[in-house]
Amino acid sequence: MEKLQKAIGSAGLGDQIKVSTVVSTGVVSQPYPPSTGSFSSAYEPITKPLIGFLVGNEYPLLVNLHPYFAYIGNLKYISLDYAKFRSKSVMVRDGDLGYQNFLTPFWTPFIRLLRRLGESRWKSWFRSPVGVEHRQNKF
Repeated sequence: MEKLQKAIGSAGLGDQIKVSTVVSTGVVSQPYPPSTGSFSSAYEPITKPLIGFLVGNEYPLLVNLHPYFAYIGNLKYISLDYAKFRSKSVMVRDGDLGYQNFLTPFWTPFIRLLRRLGESRWKSWFRSPVGVEHRQNKF
């Protein structure tokens, strides 16, 4: 990623192209409850420098979320309204957090992990109205 960033900068495109990568939810060792998620120690040699690179350059972290398989394997316990962002009430409680849709618990461990690493830009995006609008458009 550093070499790619240097090449993009050398081409004069550093302000137009941001370098990033996608991580799987598999890098989280304990995804439930979402608020207690932590990066797996097996991935730590990769995740720590990766996060450091992204934070240092103000680049985004992309996460590959695949809730379909969890949903389809638990139809008895997961309502379609919860899966499709139509739930009118909290369906899952995690301490002071309450989830009304099936996707939010999947990204909560990443937000919490990044907060623990002291990264305020991700925290502010997660809480900002722009961030909410962006997430609603993507899902």
